[in-house]
Amino acid sequence: MTALRPLYVDHGAAAVRLEGPALIVEQPDCADERFPLRLLSRVVVRGLVPWSMDALFACLACGVPITFLSLDGAVIGLCLGRDRPEESLAMLLDRLLAEPGWAEIYERWRRAAERQAIVEVVRRLVLPVGTDLRPEAVRALAAAQMPGGDTPGARSAMQRLDGYLQAHLSELFARAGVPLAYRGGRGSPLDLRPAFRTTLRWYLWLALRRWLELRHRHPALRGGVSATRRRAAAQ
Repeated sequence: MTALRPLYVDHGAAAVRLEGPALIVEQPDCADERFPLRLLSRVVVRGLVPWSMDALFACLACGVPITFLSLDGAVIGLCLGRDRPEESLAMLLDRLLAEPGWAEIYERWRRAAERQAIVEVVRRLVLPVGTDLRPEAVRALAAAQMPGGDTPGARSAMQRLDGYLQAHLSELFARAGVPLAYRGGRGSPLDLRPAFRTTLRWYLWLALRRWLELRHRHPALRGGVSATRRRAAAQ
């Protein structure tokens, strides 16, 4: 499988035009460069570069998005064409690893996703306004907010829920067609499981609260603990 690559066009280029199934980037002081559209993941243009309408339409028709940047790197606009149905999740992951600095890109996304989860959980648990959003601080506050407080039973319940989450993630990755290499197998430096588990684990506080509330509400029901676990796992 050939990994798709981005094309970066700087303001020094004379023009971008279409020739057959490829983009031609004209340079003022050297030979023109040829880039087949089928091999491009996207095009990033910095500064003023003349484009032919044929080249622009061909990118949109082939599902190659174009991002236009100012000279200082600010995004000016986007051109998004139709989706590329032939691109599988495996291809998209391969494209990520082909990017220069992919690890930094992925880490920024991971931190942003976890931050979003933390903010959502703080809101839904109705933690105090102005709560310190560092993970360790929110974790301590969330534990203290659980019915009955931060008890060994609550910690044990969280461990059970975490186990359900890991099993669920494994199933979701398999159903989505994530290659084994990207979920702990050999052959790739990227393992998706830790980032997804770390982020989604924040939502377990909501399921844990529901679990503990049901146990406190119906402590004497025969088989109630197992039923409560099933309800929490379903969440």
